[in-house]
Amino acid sequence: MRLYPLTLLATGVCLLWGSYWMLPYTYQDLAQNVIATNLFANNILMSIKSSDYWNVLNDYKPLMHTWYLGIIVQFYVVFALIVIVTKKIFRSKRDITPYIAGACLLGSLVLYLLPCFNATQKFYFLPFRIFEFCAGCLTAYWAGNRQLSNKKMNCWVICAYVLMCCLLFINADYLSATARLLSIVVLTCILLVSLPFVSKHVDKVVSNKWLAIVGKASFSIYIWHQIVFAFCRYSFTAVFDIKVFSLTILITGLLAYLSYKYVEQGMANYLNREHGERNTLIGCIGSALVLTGVAFWLNSCSGVIRDVPELDTYVGRTTERMHIAYNEEGYKYDKDFTSTDRIRLVVVGDSYGRDFVNILREMKIEDRVEIAYVKNHEKTKANNIKRILNSDIAFFTLTIVPKESHVDAIYQFADEIGLKRDSMMIVGSKRFGHSLGQVYAKRHQKDYFNSTAAIEEWYLTQNEEFKVKCQGQYIDMITPVLVSDNHVRVFNDEYKIISQDCEHLTQNGAKYYAKLLENTISGLLESVSKNNDK
Repeated sequence: MRLYPLTLLATGVCLLWGSYWMLPYTYQDLAQNVIATNLFANNILMSIKSSDYWNVLNDYKPLMHTWYLGIIVQFYVVFALIVIVTKKIFRSKRDITPYIAGACLLGSLVLYLLPCFNATQKFYFLPFRIFEFCAGCLTAYWAGNRQLSNKKMNCWVICAYVLMCCLLFINADYLSATARLLSIVVLTCILLVSLPFVSKHVDKVVSNKWLAIVGKASFSIYIWHQIVFAFCRYSFTAVFDIKVFSLTILITGLLAYLSYKYVEQGMANYLNREHGERNTLIGCIGSALVLTGVAFWLNSCSGVIRDVPELDTYVGRTTERMHIAYNEEGYKYDKDFTSTDRIRLVVVGDSYGRDFVNILREMKIEDRVEIAYVKNHEKTKANNIKRILNSDIAFFTLTIVPKESHVDAIYQFADEIGLKRDSMMIVGSKRFGHSLGQVYAKRHQKDYFNSTAAIEEWYLTQNEEFKVKCQGQYIDMITPVLVSDNHVRVFNDEYKIISQDCEHLTQNGAKYYAKLLENTISGLLESVSKNNDK
């Protein structure tokens, strides 16, 4: 009850901030996160929309960290229900709660270690994380019934702190994520057992008043840190030099102090008053309904609260899934070829493949060609292999984070199914930065339409390596939009945004690429026509 008001305050601040700074696509995503956060279910939403938690794009999401808040509350509810039901079944006079916690720990740990579940499930879902909470519960229970020597405990605390710092701040590639997590859980349990029994000298170091203050305000720090950092990245700068980093830390600390003093402690004091719990509950429910209702409305209108001409987006003209609807039109081409007198083009890939289908469509060449699409994860199906082999040109698109192994896998697949190398093309990846927030923030400035987006140097280097590796079988998607150094265009010649999410193309973006690649595709079609005439 003491923490929920701060959570609601944070989601309200995010909605208010996003109303001015965010583009519709991002604002709709924020609205969905607000709904999930208020319902303590953001871990479920994140597992669907962002399977890789460490994806750099998540750094621009102000509420991405509340997935763990969802896990915590879910544990409180689920574990309490398990204990209540189990006690009713066994009706034991003894306190069997530790045994229940132990059973939950073992069951959850087994689930976590089983290889049949993927990394996304193990990261986001409660059944795979219960063992962490139960380990803490059992440690606290065991330590509370022991009196231990402070000399031995001093050694354990020092060793645990040193090892934990190494695990948290040193990137050891030889240590798996599973081994790292389990090691941190064990070390945390050691600290929980040891800290109450250390000597006064050690206690002054590891439990001084400043660390105690940070610990008390930890929930406020947790709530605000990602919001402040995401706000800075999205609206101002993604380059965190010492000045920017210090400023964000300072702002986070100030917000944490104010919210801890006036929200957390204020609510704790108010709860002790007459009708305090009742009034707080009513206030929380009312605030949650209002904020969640606003978020539902924003989601229903796709985050469009103002006209954005550069996206051809206008208030009152919104449709469901409008931001990805154009990309999903590529699914219509997931069908076999029917024509015998047109050049047959097949595109194999994920959402980037559907982008390329849209580029081909915008070239207005469907009177000369027939386009088919094959989902990348379904390319090994017999009917899809037949579709690929029946094509005159097969385009294989790379993903958002392309690797040399991906190119090798494409060539290996082509060789396995008997596809000739001269009838295939590899379409390079594309990227337009990580967020257009900093661009959109300049919408009232004269140089707005001259804005560019920075992409990583390694991305450009890798693109050049792929061109050499694939030789004439590579379609470069980066160089045509490269402005200078590592910056690419954001707007086309008609001042329309090429990619609203920095990954996929808008219709105007597809039209722009259609012009840029027109000579390349025309050359390929001409080559096919000559071969067919022979």
